[in-house]
Amino acid sequence: MSVLIRGMEMPTSCAECRFNGVYCYAKGDENQYSKLPCPLVPVPPHGRLIDADALKEIIKAHDYPLRAHFNSTDNGMFTIGIQQAVDETPTIIPAEEGER
Repeated sequence: MSVLIRGMEMPTSCAECRFNGVYCYAKGDENQYSKLPCPLVPVPPHGRLIDADALKEIIKAHDYPLRAHFNSTDNGMFTIGIQQAVDETPTIIPAEEGER
Protein backbone atom coordinates (compact mmCIF):
# COMPACT_ATOMS: atom_id res chain seq x y z
CA MET A 1 0.00 0.00 0.00
CA SER A 2 1.24 3.49 -0.82
CA VAL A 3 0.38 6.88 0.63
CA LEU A 4 0.73 10.27 -1.01
CA ILE A 5 0.98 13.24 1.36
CA ARG A 6 0.05 16.30 -0.68
CA GLY A 7 2.27 19.30 -0.08
CA MET A 8 4.97 17.32 1.71
CA GLU A 9 8.44 18.02 0.37
CA MET A 10 10.86 15.11 0.08
CA PRO A 11 13.32 15.32 3.01
CA THR A 12 16.98 15.53 2.04
CA SER A 13 18.14 13.52 5.06
CA CYS A 14 16.79 11.17 7.74
CA ALA A 15 17.42 13.87 10.36
CA GLU A 16 14.86 16.23 8.80
CA CYS A 17 12.31 13.51 7.98
CA ARG A 18 9.08 13.64 9.98
CA PHE A 19 9.03 9.82 9.97
CA ASN A 20 12.44 9.54 11.60
CA GLY A 21 11.91 7.59 14.81
CA VAL A 22 8.46 6.44 13.72
CA TYR A 23 9.14 4.17 10.77
CA CYS A 24 12.88 4.19 10.07
CA TYR A 25 13.93 3.60 13.65
CA ALA A 26 15.45 0.25 14.68
CA LYS A 27 14.34 -0.59 18.24
CA GLY A 28 17.02 -0.38 20.88
CA ASP A 29 19.67 1.34 18.77
CA GLU A 30 19.12 4.98 17.86
CA ASN A 31 22.08 4.94 15.45
CA GLN A 32 20.65 2.20 13.23
CA TYR A 33 17.76 4.16 11.69
CA SER A 34 19.91 5.62 8.91
CA LYS A 35 21.00 2.12 7.84
CA LEU A 36 17.42 1.00 7.11
CA PRO A 37 16.12 1.65 3.60
CA CYS A 38 14.06 4.82 3.45
CA PRO A 39 10.41 4.00 2.65
CA LEU A 40 9.88 7.40 1.01
CA VAL A 41 10.15 7.72 -2.76
CA PRO A 42 9.65 10.91 -4.75
CA VAL A 43 6.76 11.19 -7.20
CA PRO A 44 8.26 12.62 -10.40
CA PRO A 45 6.51 15.43 -12.31
CA HIS A 46 3.52 13.89 -14.06
CA GLY A 47 0.24 14.37 -15.81
CA ARG A 48 -3.01 12.88 -14.53
CA LEU A 49 -2.42 9.39 -13.14
CA ILE A 50 -5.36 7.05 -13.68
CA ASP A 51 -6.46 3.59 -12.64
CA ALA A 52 -5.43 1.50 -15.67
CA ASP A 53 -7.52 -1.48 -14.55
CA ALA A 54 -10.61 0.71 -14.39
CA LEU A 55 -9.83 2.01 -17.88
CA LYS A 56 -9.62 -1.54 -19.24
CA GLU A 57 -13.02 -2.33 -17.69
CA ILE A 58 -14.61 0.79 -19.21
CA ILE A 59 -13.20 -0.05 -22.64
CA LYS A 60 -14.33 -3.69 -22.34
CA ALA A 61 -17.85 -2.56 -21.35
CA HIS A 62 -18.12 -0.24 -24.37
CA ASP A 63 -16.43 -2.20 -27.14
CA TYR A 64 -18.41 -3.74 -29.97
CA PRO A 65 -17.78 -6.25 -32.75
CA LEU A 66 -16.25 -5.00 -35.98
CA ARG A 67 -16.09 -6.89 -39.25
CA ALA A 68 -12.47 -7.04 -40.41
CA HIS A 69 -10.78 -8.28 -43.59
CA PHE A 70 -11.80 -11.69 -44.88
CA ASN A 71 -15.03 -11.68 -42.81
CA SER A 72 -13.23 -12.04 -39.48
CA THR A 73 -14.54 -10.09 -36.50
CA ASP A 74 -12.76 -8.24 -33.73
CA ASN A 75 -13.74 -5.81 -30.98
CA GLY A 76 -13.18 -2.09 -31.36
CA MET A 77 -13.95 1.47 -30.28
CA PHE A 78 -13.74 4.65 -32.31
CA THR A 79 -11.40 7.41 -31.14
CA ILE A 80 -14.19 9.39 -29.50
CA GLY A 81 -15.18 6.33 -27.45
CA ILE A 82 -11.60 5.81 -26.31
CA GLN A 83 -11.29 9.49 -25.36
CA GLN A 84 -14.53 9.25 -23.40
CA ALA A 85 -13.26 6.13 -21.61
CA VAL A 86 -10.08 7.95 -20.58
CA ASP A 87 -12.14 10.93 -19.35
CA GLU A 88 -14.37 8.61 -17.29
CA THR A 89 -11.47 6.70 -15.71
CA PRO A 90 -10.96 7.48 -12.00
CA THR A 91 -8.06 9.84 -11.26
CA ILE A 92 -5.63 8.45 -8.66
CA ILE A 93 -3.33 11.49 -8.51
CA PRO A 94 -4.32 14.73 -10.33
CA ALA A 95 -1.89 16.33 -12.78
CA GLU A 96 0.68 18.64 -11.29
CA GLU A 97 0.46 22.31 -12.14
CA GLY A 98 1.74 22.83 -15.68
CA GLU A 99 1.61 19.09 -16.53
CA ARG A 100 -1.10 17.64 -18.79
